[in-house]
This record gives sequence, C-alpha cells and structure tokens, in this order.
Amino acid sequence: MRAHGSGDARRESRRNVWVDANVVLRFLTGSPPEMAEQARLFFSRVGADLQVRVSPITIAEIVWTLESYYGFDRKRIGEVVSAFCRSPGVLVLEQDAILEALADYSAKNVDFADAYLAAQVIRYGAGVVATFDEKHFSRPKVQTARPDLV
Repeated sequence: MRAHGSGDARRESRRNVWVDANVVLRFLTGSPPEMAEQARLFFSRVGADLQVRVSPITIAEIVWTLESYYGFDRKRIGEVVSAFCRSPGVLVLEQDAILEALADYSAKNVDFADAYLAAQVIRYGAGVVATFDEKHFSRPKVQTARPDLV
C-alpha cells in the first residue's frame, strides 16, 4: 500500500483529460484574451489535479495553426511546442517522435507531417517511404522511393 502523501498516490488521483488544439493554442498565444485566461487557468491545474493527454494529430494542428494563422516562424514554433510537450502533467503520445519531428521541422525546413513520418520510420525501422515528394525526406535522411519503384 502506498502512503497517502506519496507522489504515486498523487498521480493516481489526477484526472486524465484529453485536450483539443484550440485550448492549447489559446494558452500559447494569449488570444483571444477571455479564452486565453480560461486556458491559462486550466493549465495551471495540470500536474496538480489534471493529467493532460495530447494526440499527435493535435500537435500537428497546433503547428499548422501557429504557422498559417498566427504567423509564428518555424524556430519559434519548435521552441514553444517542444516546451509545451515537456511540461509537467502533459502526456504527449509518441512524444519522442513528436520532439524529433519538431526539431527537424524547425531546423531542416521540412514540413511537420513529413518530419513526423520520418521520425516514425526511423523509430520503427520501416525502411522505405513510398512518396512522390522524395526531396521532403532528404533532410531527415530517410530512404524513399516512388510508389511504382517499391
């Protein structure tokens, strides 16, 4: 049996909540102010009584929105989203692949989705990526081939 005040007991008492990209975006951008304040209050509870779960598709939506709507540059997106992913109480599915993809996205001028796929290929050792856009995978150093040549 665990002691009442132990870290393990506290983790077990946290409520697991999946978070949508719009909540994270309000938190990261501060816009619009009234929603951003609600998001800030929500995230102030993360690690204490909430454990937030984030799917890879949610991270992709966050990256896309920060770039296309908010005009963040790739370096800033990589820094902000990586820091969010590493926050206490935030559990990002496939976090290692996400962080590797964010690093490649921000440093190697490759689309996030392609960088994520490349990270998965490297992680799971799948070998070849069938693609018509071979140049997109040259920076993350993944073997590619046109579909008709696989």
